[in-house]
Amino acid sequence: MDLDKLEQLAKAATPGPWRWNDDDGSLGTSHDEGTHYVSVAFGEPTAEGNHRIIIDDRGAAYISAASPDVVLKLIAVARAALRPR
Repeated sequence: MDLDKLEQLAKAATPGPWRWNDDDGSLGTSHDEGTHYVSVAFGEPTAEGNHRIIIDDRGAAYISAASPDVVLKLIAVARAALRPR
């Protein structure tokens, strides 16, 4: 597992926490820069030409639970556990 790469990706991602919206199949987060939503339900291409990805509620719950803030905390725990004593 490449913790440095995972940390780089988490820091570059839209900040969390993320939350799943069952009503419209979107994953969203709010922070100082406003509210951002990512579509993660599948359907025909949208009017803007975007394609959507198929996932079920369990997949959506997992994705929203693994937001960048959570991943960064897990990396810190892993690094602490891997430090020589």
